[in-house]
Amino acid sequence: MAKVRAKIKIFRFNPEIDSKPRYEHYDVPMEEGISILQALRYIYENLDGTLAYKDYFCKTNQCGMCAMKVNGRPVFACNTKLERETVIEPLPNFPIIRDVVVDTGRESLNPSGEIWKQEVGILIRSYRNL
Repeated sequence: MAKVRAKIKIFRFNPEIDSKPRYEHYDVPMEEGISILQALRYIYENLDGTLAYKDYFCKTNQCGMCAMKVNGRPVFACNTKLERETVIEPLPNFPIIRDVVVDTGRESLNPSGEIWKQEVGILIRSYRNL
């Protein structure tokens, strides 16, 4: 019996070398309960070591370091389950550093990043309630 695989479409852009953004497609094993962040780690470790993402795994849905847009909605990648067809993009309205990594200006808000965490958390919670 063939293992179920997820089809992931990821936004790719390196402003230092790319003239415009593109999307890359990856197939990853669809294990029960796998998160978006775990799928990104799988892609980086097994399929494409050039993928840039924030590999932070608090899994408490609080820190906001792994915030990104998944299937059109801002989410925390550590707590969002992978779907069979998934589109992963950087958070909108932030400058892109590379691929799905954005410059949130977190450190410029205050040393602990509390204002940024609150704003991203409110944004994500409001989308979940739609």
